[in-house]
Amino acid sequence: MRNFTILILTLCLTVSVWAETKTLGGTHEEYVVKGHNQDFLLTGAHNDVIITGRAGIITISGNHIDLVVDDAASIVFSGNHNDVNIVSGNPPITDEGNYNEVLVAEGERHVEAEEQSVDGNTVVVNGAARESTYAGEGKDFVINGASNTITITGKVNVLEVSGTGNRVHVDEPTTIEASGYGNSITYGRGNPTIERTGLDNSVEKR
Repeated sequence: MRNFTILILTLCLTVSVWAETKTLGGTHEEYVVKGHNQDFLLTGAHNDVIITGRAGIITISGNHIDLVVDDAASIVFSGNHNDVNIVSGNPPITDEGNYNEVLVAEGERHVEAEEQSVDGNTVVVNGAARESTYAGEGKDFVINGASNTITITGKVNVLEVSGTGNRVHVDEPTTIEASGYGNSITYGRGNPTIERTGLDNSVEKR
């Protein structure tokens, strides 16, 4: 009887833990966690978050957060300048912040890829399901979108791929940073520094 009581208490504590909202915060942090239908609160700034499987309600109150999630019950923005890539599903979105973007690999929320200069030497590629070619010219490139096919000719300083399901080829990079989910990155020449902090990303020389 005593063992049965302990088992019930353990189960109750386990359910209580999973029922709580999990908070992921900080600055310039990288997280890879499992969804388990759990609610998440994303705070802080400039964090890269990957949630595998289905999550519950994801509330993003931080700023400049890059989130990749397989699926979620819903996504609520109260922060600003956040990018969310949804691998599958089409959850309801509530946006109470500013300059937030949601990309869905399949569905009606495709946003065409676009190029924008951040500081004169960095090119950011957002959007989904586009095929584009850029001249490297020794610049930095950040790939945030989903399901894009990107070719970068010539020399590139730093190539950062934080999106989802992108196919990227770069001729001659100095550094490759793969922090997204399910991206395929190839390069043609050189011996770049390679950093893998995401999930299911491949980097190969071709």
